[in-house]
Amino acid sequence: MAVTCRVYSNLSDEVFKVLRNIKQYDEETQKNIRSAVRDGTKEVLTEAIRRAPMRTGKLKASITMSFDYDKSMGIVRAKSPHAHLVEYGTRAVTITPQMRKVLEINGKFATYANIPAKAAHPFMRPAIEKVRPDIEKKIIEALK
Repeated sequence: MAVTCRVYSNLSDEVFKVLRNIKQYDEETQKNIRSAVRDGTKEVLTEAIRRAPMRTGKLKASITMSFDYDKSMGIVRAKSPHAHLVEYGTRAVTITPQMRKVLEINGKFATYANIPAKAAHPFMRPAIEKVRPDIEKKIIEALK
């Protein structure tokens, strides 16, 4: 089961209105705005990969980027099934048997299992927050 880790970034109202009404601008300005969004998305991708914790490398390898030309929207996502657990962390859990009297874990039996909490190691949110002002600045410059 693949789970996509989603972190949304809200741009300033001014930039959001520009992107929503992009069709009202001439072709050259539209091209510059889309280029600014695409370049900003690439920067977020690079920063997210740089910030992702490295143990096996699967998390970093699962971070991908796509760009929707019609909506002028860039998407950076981590497709690894544990990405959301790393980004947000987990709480401590006690597992008890449901259908049997005991749990079997690696050939040993137990009446319960304590799984400790894991601290969050955010990599997407800090990447977005670091790059967002640059994206907004580039979009506003593209209007001039």
